[in-house]
Amino acid sequence: MPGKVKVRIIAGRNLPVMDRAADTTDAYVEVKLGNVTHKTDVFRKSLNPQWNSEWFRFEVDDHDLQDEPLQIRLMDHDTYSANDAIGKVYVDLNPLLLPPPLPVLVECQASMRAAQRRSSRLLNLRLPPLLIKLQVLP
Repeated sequence: MPGKVKVRIIAGRNLPVMDRAADTTDAYVEVKLGNVTHKTDVFRKSLNPQWNSEWFRFEVDDHDLQDEPLQIRLMDHDTYSANDAIGKVYVDLNPLLLPPPLPVLVECQASMRAAQRRSSRLLNLRLPPLLIKLQVLP
């Protein structure tokens, strides 16, 4: 059954210093599901970026939700060299196929919690150091 996954990147907090000269980071986030990748704008010279991105939309089948994790990469933008990875997390979307109203617990690298809300399954994920909203629509 086809469905839609929407992801919104809200903010980052207490990011590590990646640009030693300025003691800051030029951060952005890549969100990938299947073959589709979306990116936030680069938030320059901050360890606490506020992206408040638009909703990134993915159209997927239930089969794709079972097979493909949502990949979220936090990156540091560099003008004259390759961009540096700050961190990466894979979010298993299988729990979203469960019938509501079960709460969803997502485990990845460190322990992370997500609260399931509404029938469209809106999740607020706190993946330190990122705040992300994830929505799956039938």
